[in-house]
Formats: sequence, structure tokens, C-alpha cells
Amino acid sequence: MLRIVNAAGQSMFHHILSEMVNNQKNGVSLLRVSACYPQLVLRPMSTQHDLPRHPVPPLKDTLAKFVRSVKPLLSSSELSTTEHLVKDFGEGDGQKLQKILENRARSMDSWLADWWLTAAYLAYRLPVVVHSNPALVFPRRHFQTEEEFLKYAADLTFAALNYKSDIDNDKIPIDKMGKEPMDMTQYKRIYGTCRIPAPKCDKMHFSDPSRPVQHIVVAHNNLFFKICVYESSGEIISPGKLLMQLKAVVNASQKPGEAVGILTSEHRDTWARVYSDLVKDEVNRRSVEAIQTSLFLLCLDGPASHLSAPNVATLAALKIVHGGGSKGSSGNRWFDKTIEIVVGREGEVGITVEHSPAEAVPVAMLMNYCLDFL
Repeated sequence: MLRIVNAAGQSMFHHILSEMVNNQKNGVSLLRVSACYPQLVLRPMSTQHDLPRHPVPPLKDTLAKFVRSVKPLLSSSELSTTEHLVKDFGEGDGQKLQKILENRARSMDSWLADWWLTAAYLAYRLPVVVHSNPALVFPRRHFQTEEEFLKYAADLTFAALNYKSDIDNDKIPIDKMGKEPMDMTQYKRIYGTCRIPAPKCDKMHFSDPSRPVQHIVVAHNNLFFKICVYESSGEIISPGKLLMQLKAVVNASQKPGEAVGILTSEHRDTWARVYSDLVKDEVNRRSVEAIQTSLFLLCLDGPASHLSAPNVATLAALKIVHGGGSKGSSGNRWFDKTIEIVVGREGEVGITVEHSPAEAVPVAMLMNYCLDFL
């Protein structure tokens, strides 16, 4: 079912079906508000344009480092042969390739960044869950009522949105290594981004600064709902209005939907084939795009009584990292999404992260901000 709910909680229902690989009928659901409004336009970080470009190491340093790295693995005769080959390479093809790198470095801020994104992440074919998606677990909460559970989720969402506003307005401290400022580009990439499956090598969706993202997606009972989170003034909607929206989501999804989200935990080539079939349906395509373009996902989880762990902390980690599998909340995820904030009724809270667009620091800073905010 495609569930459409506006800011006043009024709902309409549209049927959507998509022919899947196993010939079963599955749906992706979203919530759409009656209107979404512009938010603040992204501006560059205050020191960003003053940073030096990513340097290309001198060829002799690169070759010397290579020899040092393989030395413990080789016999004396193998090492001698390797040193000879490295010397020949450095006097021939190595110099030609070095010039190619140097020319590339002159035309972009980082000659390595795109190659690293592809080689380290997008071309990696194992499932993102466990293999590459990290997770951060918050201190356990003790929710006494449904109201308390949803209020905490609303407050956490409000905190995450406030941190985005601070990023957009250059209010966050600039990371430094010693006294040297660091590149802050990754902070701009943790919101509104998503990995997209494709054969052999995935793609990335990055938000367009000229078209600011206006919504988040809330997952509950394997159903996905789109919520506009900005007022007409561009201000973030209040925690009270967020709470109202979350109540509308829960009321509209009392029965579990088809666990379409669990497909994002598949081997990347398998998921790419399924994805291709899924988005052939126009409504499915628009529903998936709503997830991909959202600022982030908020996952409201139910209990996972089938999971067992030696302690409460480990159990919470399992729920945040993978959701507990097909019997748990793994269908209540979109593991390709850069940020998924998870709040469970049993008190587990955390963030699971698709690693491609950013390293750990920006997400850890987001987590710290949210904890301090709350």
C-alpha cells in the first residue's frame, strides 16, 4: 500500500504493486505531506577554499614505501627481484604514470577521492550490512509508554535536524589535525545521500545544494512514510509537530507491510537485479526516490524477542547493526541510506551508517551533538 498522510494527519490510500524477482507482489510505502517548503541554501565552510589540494607523493617515496611494505613477506631472493623490478618501473612506466597523476591533481581538489570511493566501497560486492556499514549505539533508554517512546524519537529527530542547520550555516567547529584545518566536505554529505545498487559497481545519490532537501522518511512495521520537516519560513518544525507526525505514522501502519527494505541487505549484484525490476513500476520508483533523497531515515522498531545476547549492550548493538534479520526489524531499514536513526520500543537507540560518503568522524559528531542536545 502507498500511504499518503499530510501534515494534519489526513490520510488517503493508493494501491501499489511491483512484480518482484520471485513473482511475489511487494510494495514500498511512503507518507507525503500536502506541501514542502524551501530551507536554507548550503554555503561553503569558512576555511574550505583555503585548503591545499591533495598532494601526489613523489614517485621515489611511493616506490620506497612499497618495497618496505612487502619486505616482511618476501625471502631474500624474492626481495632482490622485487627491488630490481621496482627500479626498472621507476625509470620507465612509473614516470609516465606519475605525470598522469600530477596532471589529474592539478584539475581537482583530490586526485584520490573518486577512485577511493569506487575501489573501497562502490565496487565492493558483499552486502553492506555487517561487512561495511558501521553503527553507533546510544545509552539504553527505558520507555514506559508509547507516548514516551515517540516523544524521544521526535526529540532525537529534531536534534539531528538542528545539527544539519549548524552544518549549513557554518556553525560547527572545524576539524583540525594539530593546528591544521581539515576538509569538511564530508559533513555536507551525510544528509540527503544514498547508495544506489548497480551491476559490478554501485552509484551514489548526493543532494543538490540548489534544491535543498525538505523531508525525512520514517520506517515503521516495514512501511515507509515521507514527512516534510520544515515550515514555510524555512524553520524546522517543532518537536510537538514531529510527535504528531510520528503518531500519524504509527496509526497508519498497525499491520506489518512486506519487508521490501530487507532487500537492501542482499549481495550487491543480487540487489541490483531486484532493484532494476522494482523501479520499473512508476509509483515504486517515486517511492524509492523519496527514500533515497530524504535527509535521513528514522526507524521505529518493535521488539525482537527472537534475538539473544550475553548482555543488554550486545543485544542493542545487534538490533542497531542489522535489525535482527527477517524475524526482526531488518525489513524496517533501507541499508543503502547514509544515516538511519533507530529507536526501538525496548529502549535500543543508535545510528547505522552506509559508509561510502563519509568516514566516522562526521557521524560521531552528529551522535555527540544529539546526545548533548537531549
